[in-house]
Amino acid sequence: MPRLSDAWRPNGLCSLFVCDIASFGDPERTDLDRHKIRTAFYDGLRKSFDDDGVPYKSCYSEDRGDGALVVVPPSIDTTILLTSLVERLRAEVRQHNDVSIATARMQLRVAVHTGVVHSDAKGLVGSSVNYAFRILEAEPLKQALLRSRADLALITSERVYDDVIRHGLGLVDPSEYHRVDLKVKETATSAWIRLPGLSAPVVVIPPSPRTISDARVIVSAVPTAPDPPQLLAATATVTDRPSGLDALVNQALKIRQLPSRRVRDQIVGELPLALATAINTQRADDDWADMSAIVRICHGQPNGMNHLLRVIRQFVGDSTQLAELTRSIDGLRQA
Repeated sequence: MPRLSDAWRPNGLCSLFVCDIASFGDPERTDLDRHKIRTAFYDGLRKSFDDDGVPYKSCYSEDRGDGALVVVPPSIDTTILLTSLVERLRAEVRQHNDVSIATARMQLRVAVHTGVVHSDAKGLVGSSVNYAFRILEAEPLKQALLRSRADLALITSERVYDDVIRHGLGLVDPSEYHRVDLKVKETATSAWIRLPGLSAPVVVIPPSPRTISDARVIVSAVPTAPDPPQLLAATATVTDRPSGLDALVNQALKIRQLPSRRVRDQIVGELPLALATAINTQRADDDWADMSAIVRICHGQPNGMNHLLRVIRQFVGDSTQLAELTRSIDGLRQA
């Protein structure tokens, strides 16, 4: 891996700060988008370290293509990585996103771990490095970032929690963390997730069976944007598919952006909370089945299709395909 600094080489117990840009390879992004994201990411990373009194040049760092590995000198307090440094980095991401088009925005996953590492001529050696990247790839962390729409999601190892977080050292608030069990490749472990800037710990809700009688889901512990619009009822009952819904799904997928899972995730995230929650219990990996779940749930909720059309228009603008979808929805209502 290319080195980003040559001032210091780890050898012994250190703190690792690992970052990854979520969905960096999304096909909706162009190479120009990725260049802008990488530039903003590294500028923000360097500035966050420097402004927090941890000179970036004094750390060991490696470029990981869609992210970076940074190992700080042993003299640096791990609590800094968990608090002020993460907050500064989150601010850098937010400021970049505020002035960027949708495909050039970014979300970051960050992992913090402590362990023994050694370096050789090629880079770092040590199970601690592997472990840090394993928890960074944990599905609960990815889902927390996706569902919360936060700018940054942080995961820490059990060791960091036991040694630092649970004691509430410095600015660390243990109540902001939520424990998750995870399995990534050969690693089965526990870790702790925090979403900086959101007051409640994240709870990743597992998918429900495909047929449900009551989709009321406890969402009080799930961080969301303040005061989102609510549907009158948060209950959805899935019944047989009304005639014509399959045609609506096919028409929706003709809209250029909607075959992208990332775009559909963003659309669902902008729907009223009760509607989005019901949809998330029925999501599928297959594009057609996933779009079908979105359409079916919206059709079964009061004003659900109006909400869906409104949000789709926000993301894709007016088009012939959207107009055709709107006419088909109107025809289904009148049938």
